[in-house]
Amino acid sequence: MSKAYFTCYILLSLTFFSCTRETKPSEVVKAWLIHKSKGECKQAFNLEVDDHYRHFDEYECEAYQLDIQAVNCMIEGEWAVCGCYESRESSSLQQFYYNLKKVDGVWKVSP
Repeated sequence: MSKAYFTCYILLSLTFFSCTRETKPSEVVKAWLIHKSKGECKQAFNLEVDDHYRHFDEYECEAYQLDIQAVNCMIEGEWAVCGCYESRESSSLQQFYYNLKKVDGVWKVSP
């Protein structure tokens, strides 16, 4: 019986800790870029601090080819700057920088 309780305890602990894991700025940038590249601007807007990037109308939100090679972030308090190596459509690999701000404990893309 003690093995069953121990196994149950381990499973519950893993579930709890996996659900409370904090999202990293690099994961937010990747998700934001992927949503935009798929033409899913409403989902991308949910990852933004304000409506700075929302100048796109729904008809302007078109999918494009995106290849993300790497995202590296420097975090300082509630701010982060992420350098993203990516290529869009048929362009060569370029580095773009994105600012993020932690709002209510959640990282969001910020102008």
